[in-house]
Amino acid sequence: MKKVFIVAFLALLIFSCENNHKKLPVAKNGVLDLRNWDFEKDGIVRLDGEWEFYWHEFLTAKDFDSVQNKAFIKVPDVWKGYYWQGIKLPGTGATSYKLKIITNPYSKRNDFAIKINNMGTAYRLYINDSLTGGNGQVGKSSKTSVPQSIPKIYLFYTNEDTITLVANVSNFHYRKGGIWYSINFGLPNDIIQLRETLLTSDLLQIGAMILLAMYLLLLFFYRKKEIPTLILGLGLIFALIRISSTNELFITNLFPSISFELLVKCELSSLYLAFVSMILYVHILFRDVSSKPISNLFIFIFLLITIICLFLPASYSSEFVPYALYFCFFGVIHGIVICIKAINKQQFDGVIIIIGYVLGLFTAINDFLFLNYLINTMQIAPYAFLILNIGQVIVLSRKFAREYSRIENFSQEMEITVIERTKELSIEKNKSEKLLLNVLPESIANRLKDGETPIADHFDEASILFIDIADFTKMSAKSNPQTMVRELNKIFTIFDKISAKFGLEKIKTIGDCYMAAAGIPEPRQDHAEAIAGMALEVMNVMDGYKTDDGYDIRFRIGLDCGPIVAGVIGEQKFIYDLWGDPVNTASRMEYFGVVGRIQCTERFKDVLHLADVGHLFTFEERGEIEIKGKGMMRTYFLT
Repeated sequence: MKKVFIVAFLALLIFSCENNHKKLPVAKNGVLDLRNWDFEKDGIVRLDGEWEFYWHEFLTAKDFDSVQNKAFIKVPDVWKGYYWQGIKLPGTGATSYKLKIITNPYSKRNDFAIKINNMGTAYRLYINDSLTGGNGQVGKSSKTSVPQSIPKIYLFYTNEDTITLVANVSNFHYRKGGIWYSINFGLPNDIIQLRETLLTSDLLQIGAMILLAMYLLLLFFYRKKEIPTLILGLGLIFALIRISSTNELFITNLFPSISFELLVKCELSSLYLAFVSMILYVHILFRDVSSKPISNLFIFIFLLITIICLFLPASYSSEFVPYALYFCFFGVIHGIVICIKAINKQQFDGVIIIIGYVLGLFTAINDFLFLNYLINTMQIAPYAFLILNIGQVIVLSRKFAREYSRIENFSQEMEITVIERTKELSIEKNKSEKLLLNVLPESIANRLKDGETPIADHFDEASILFIDIADFTKMSAKSNPQTMVRELNKIFTIFDKISAKFGLEKIKTIGDCYMAAAGIPEPRQDHAEAIAGMALEVMNVMDGYKTDDGYDIRFRIGLDCGPIVAGVIGEQKFIYDLWGDPVNTASRMEYFGVVGRIQCTERFKDVLHLADVGHLFTFEERGEIEIKGKGMMRTYFLT
């Protein structure tokens, strides 16, 4: 058992240290030289080092030439304690940061990504003088500044060898403001993978804590006299809240609109209450060697700080963080002393717990230095708390193994439930994929599932078709909704079959208008021939078509071709759409067309005539007509 904890301890040490085979470059005097950095081989780089610093100014790249006063500040760090023109800066205020990044001019990559956890406590980010994003609302007072903490990734393209980053940062809601954490910079896939890795790590801890908390609370449910199991279960819930509101801020994925104040209260109060549960647990477990007055003193102090955190704004309650961390440190020492006394009295369960406490001591020191910006690692107390609780669970399991045989059966049932749920999720996933293919072309859906964003393509040549049902609005006014929808479904189903026959891509329906395209998302040489073939077959198949109510249905069709841009828009309801002059013109050809005729542009006619199959199609010149937004255009009827 000791070996297991030693391995876990060493793994945590390795995880919290830098493990890059190549020395990371550091910014000097506001410049980060990456000319010798190969992003494809060397991976992600941190934008650490000296940034240019301008106090009480919100500047953009074009403003710096006219600003004479500047200083340099370490990133990551807070500006409190720095001097600006002889004045020591407070924790609150507003400022601008600037960093110039020089990349390898011979690199073939021009797509980059930046990962920012958050800045204290609101920021606005410019990349090459272009506003890229931000968190909250920056301002020069507490009334105009709105704090926010949401980790974000920014993707951008540049053809320049020099990249200029400017961050306008303001803080009036926390004890210290500035660029708190390292900013990661690299290729998009690497940055996204880093984010997914960190989130996965958080999720693994959260999942483990949920399972352990459920196990402990179930133990208490079946044997309510065992108060330590309840305390441990609640402690794990507090630790769960803690890890969800730190590092990758997983809680913001569940509640994107969570306020900064509430996030800080979750982060700090959960830490204090987790320590309360830890001290109380050890005291109850080894009450014969524990000092009740000292334990009560620690519990009272942490509960008092928790109340302050919950009822005071973060700008005030955060001032107690350093003192709380001191008490956390001494609380861990107190727990270790109790465990040593227990071991001396032949209570060997203290051996397992003391290992967790030593680990907790190490992480408490790390987090104290990190939260006071003395080292650049990460908050790792939740890892130690998880391992500590695993050890405590082992102690309880040994104590109650015989009494809780029924819980083992319950665990087996839970495992079966998980397997069944996994199967259900697999079925639901297949349904979702089928639904996605009904909305998007298969190749586009596959790219989207592979994580490609944004999806945008340019096609030099493609053809567009618009079909409109003439006088459908008048007909629908005389029909009930069910009849109207049923007739539209029958008509558009016929169109879908014809579209599939000619290998076209249905784009969308807009009311009683049907839109299809040829040459996207896969280019094809015969796009004009295919779209013309569908138009002619629609007119042929639908000739003399009548609704169930006896209404004659006739159509107008418009065609055009040319360069097209296609892409996916939306985040919750995806749509694959097209943009470009041929799209607008084809729509105009339909709108200003003649009922029962296929109207096309001159360029569409010319493309068909230049093709080897041009002799198969004949055109009737309509002449020049006035087209809204286009002026006079010569158009033709495809016959």
